[in-house]
This record gives sequence, C-alpha cells and structure tokens, in this order.
Amino acid sequence: FEILRFIYAGKLQNIDKLADALLPAADKYCLERLKIQCEEILCTTIDKDNVADILILADLHSAAQLRQQSIDFINTHPQGM
Repeated sequence: FEILRFIYAGKLQNIDKLADALLPAADKYCLERLKIQCEEILCTTIDKDNVADILILADLHSAAQLRQQSIDFINTHPQGM
C-alpha cells in the first residue's frame, strides 16, 4: 500500500519503519526518489547488529550509498564485528 501512496501522492507515512522493505520494491519498480530516501534512512540505522544485513540489501539492490556507508562502518568498527 505504501508504494501506491508514494506513486500517487509522492509521500509516505512510516518510511522510517519500512525503509528496509520498501528499498527492494523501489528498486524493482525503478522509483529512484523512493530508493534514495530509503537508502538515506537505512544509512542512519547502521549498527553492529544489522550492518551485514544492510550490506547484503545494498548489494542486492545496487544501493551504492548504502553499500559504501556499510563498508565504512565495518572499517571503522572492526572490533565490534
């Protein structure tokens, strides 16, 4: 439902909670603006517990900014990995 809201209204509710689920859909349907928004939100949520999952998500959906942020996090926090 949120994808349709974005397509028709250009905005989303609860994107912070749904960014990881919306990124694959944004990639699949070539919704570049939504994809960028999801990447930006996910970049702020990276921590030692989810960095591997986020890196995989970034690789699967060609999310370059998110991928780089994940790699940077891993490189700057090697003791926590």
